Amino acid sequence: MKTAQAARRGLTMGLCIGLLESGWVLSGVAFPGSPSVWLGFPLAGFILYGPLGWILGRLLGNRFALPADLVFAVCVAATLALQLRRGLPPHQNFSSGTPTLVFFSLLALALWVWGRKRELPALLDRSAVAIFLSPFLIWLGLAIFSEKPFVATNPGVIAPTNSPNVVLVTWDTVRADTLPLWGGGGLDSPGLDQLAAEGVVFADFRSVAPITGPAHASILTGLYPPSHGMRANGQRMTDEIIPRMAELFRDHGWDTGAFVSALPVHAKFGFAEGFDYFDERRSNPPLKRLLLIARHVSNWARPFFPASMAQQRIFVPATQVVDRASNWLQDHRERPVFLWLHWYDAHTPYSPPADFLARAIARKGEGPHAADPVDEAGLIRHRAEVEQLDSALQDLRRSLEAHDPGLKNTLVFLVSDHGECFGEGGIHQAHDLSLYSATQHVPAVLRGPGVPKGTRSSARGSQVDIFPTLCALSGIPIPADIQGVNLLAEGRSTQGRYSESWQPRLDHERQQGWELPGWSYTRAADGQEHLFALAPDGKEGPDLAQSDPARVEEMRRQLGNFFASLPQRAAGALELTAADSATLNSLGYVGEEDD
Repeated sequence: MKTAQAARRGLTMGLCIGLLESGWVLSGVAFPGSPSVWLGFPLAGFILYGPLGWILGRLLGNRFALPADLVFAVCVAATLALQLRRGLPPHQNFSSGTPTLVFFSLLALALWVWGRKRELPALLDRSAVAIFLSPFLIWLGLAIFSEKPFVATNPGVIAPTNSPNVVLVTWDTVRADTLPLWGGGGLDSPGLDQLAAEGVVFADFRSVAPITGPAHASILTGLYPPSHGMRANGQRMTDEIIPRMAELFRDHGWDTGAFVSALPVHAKFGFAEGFDYFDERRSNPPLKRLLLIARHVSNWARPFFPASMAQQRIFVPATQVVDRASNWLQDHRERPVFLWLHWYDAHTPYSPPADFLARAIARKGEGPHAADPVDEAGLIRHRAEVEQLDSALQDLRRSLEAHDPGLKNTLVFLVSDHGECFGEGGIHQAHDLSLYSATQHVPAVLRGPGVPKGTRSSARGSQVDIFPTLCALSGIPIPADIQGVNLLAEGRSTQGRYSESWQPRLDHERQQGWELPGWSYTRAADGQEHLFALAPDGKEGPDLAQSDPARVEEMRRQLGNFFASLPQRAAGALELTAADSATLNSLGYVGEEDD
């Protein structure tokens, strides 16, 4: 075999192994992405393995034919064997699975046979460097030049005199009982405590969904997930006209700005609607993001890309989010602002700075402790990250004070999107499968003009109530189709609170929840039901579904009636690129076997 021919055989081998890798990876991910990913993954695999095959062909020349056949045969056999041993990942209902791997394997075999019988064009050998470098350079250029905020045109409406600034802060993955205000220990939260002293603490506040995208969509629309259409990360809120909070404030004369920390709340999923300025720029450089993609698309190469390298700065740290928001505030002093900041630091993987971690470890004996001792170390690291969030909250306050001294005319609503399980229900350092209080009972604090100071409200709040509450305090009429109610209104309804974990990939484990004073009921897609009596702190007792069938029937009836009353909207199509798919799968929503 001639050297050039051997090099081209090496290119063929690289493409074939890339196809195998694509089938293997795509058969086991939770967020495959848009159709372009099914082309992008084989291309990425080829870029990884093509150079190796080309170099081997150049070095071995006429001795390359047999080693190439052996390498390819071993790759095929090993990939199929490992897939059969692995099976489908837990909670994976994706229609691909092993059939996807078989399809890509057959495609690779066909290409290999074709490459053995017909010599590839010599141009491929002479253009090898360009073949490998061009996709990389194109991606790098797009990554660099696309890193800019989204800017929209403000309609120019002037808000009424003395209209308040409105600041919405969302902490990702913080359960209420982690914080001292709700009985937590092992950390300090002076920034949050100061807000609480100036306003109201909602002792019993619930999330609508244990996952970032749907929970934030409910906060910003005042609608439950079935009505705004987003029921999983990676989906887009329906394009039907929905009253979004930012749109309403912008249309009434507020300058609107958003600064978000992680992919699930990016503009492509509908979160930028209504914002004059939407900043989702990444914090990690393009080359590090490329490392994440490389690690994601290659099971064989993954051992050479440690998880710690790929997971660094998948999100924008809260300190950087605050800096960006502070710079924006300096240029918006003429009109009141509606400002949203989203902080992702407390989400897995838990990687707090050394000083925060040292303080958390020094106080590790303080409770409450993890429901399962195996999660205790994770809980301690998580506490360190929550304390880090509070430090960022203090930094934000200084910026807000510079904008409005004394915060005399500034409303601040701080809330978490969902919590985290540390052994509850057998769920370990995760959240998307849970409707337990560990994920659904979240912190919520409101301060500002019109808010009673230093109070603790027993009102049974939900994330859909944030929109109407901020409207009422800002003098904006509450839209008629909002499903929440003003948290400070007299005579609030005490109806049940709805929640759901309805991501399509969960299949039969999807579930809906209905919560009444003292009771919590869940119903899974496969018909399994659970009934819990709730302690005063909101935590579940033993499952009473078998011993109290009458109450189960009543809770089931109420849940069914409430759900039937909700307007139903379908989500928009998935719009995930290969980079998005890699990021979502690296954020802890689906585990990797070697991590």
